[in-house]
Amino acid sequence: MATTASERVLTRQGRDRRAELLEHAERLLLERGVGGTRMVDIADAAGVAKGLVYWYFESKDALLLAIVLDVRERLRATQVAATESIDEPLDRLYVGTEVSVRFIDEHWNLYHLIQTQIADARYGDLLGESSHVHALDTVEVVGAGQAHGSIRADEDPLVIAHTNQGVVNHFSLALRRGHLPDVETAAHAAARVVVRAAAATPRHADATLDRRSPNRRTETD
Repeated sequence: MATTASERVLTRQGRDRRAELLEHAERLLLERGVGGTRMVDIADAAGVAKGLVYWYFESKDALLLAIVLDVRERLRATQVAATESIDEPLDRLYVGTEVSVRFIDEHWNLYHLIQTQIADARYGDLLGESSHVHALDTVEVVGAGQAHGSIRADEDPLVIAHTNQGVVNHFSLALRRGHLPDVETAAHAAARVVVRAAAATPRHADATLDRRSPNRRTETD
């Protein structure tokens, strides 16, 4: 039985070529939309044969799935890099929320494309699965905080995780609509809301905000 593109183990060169094709695909999709972008257009933009694009992505649906997963993994990598040296779970929740708002703002056009053109009846399951993976990442942090005593234990960790996602999405959209002045304000405001909602006690919330929130640090200087 032939190996599909998603099942192949790629070399370093193969991973680089695949990433390059994704970059061209994302640019064309932003310019032309999903309906206006063909696989041959991606091949032409990359200067390769159309068959090579199909070797990495066996269909347009597979390509769209790869873009959703690529954005998801880039956000996860950004969150890990920002929080891996932080021991306190509530602080990790603050910083993870903050960098998520910044990441979405930086990649807003791509997020908007995914939400408006990929999240239709054909591709909606892709976003649902991606959202669930992000939620499970947060569940790990919340669970650690509940065991530590800094995050409230009277709520299901998955509920707190989805609340976190909702806050990130709301503040990101408010920023884009001009309801907030800049990404710095939006990122820290979202993080403060999440921490206050998730903290086991006001004292735990205050401790994290004193360490992480620029407004709080200014107030106490």
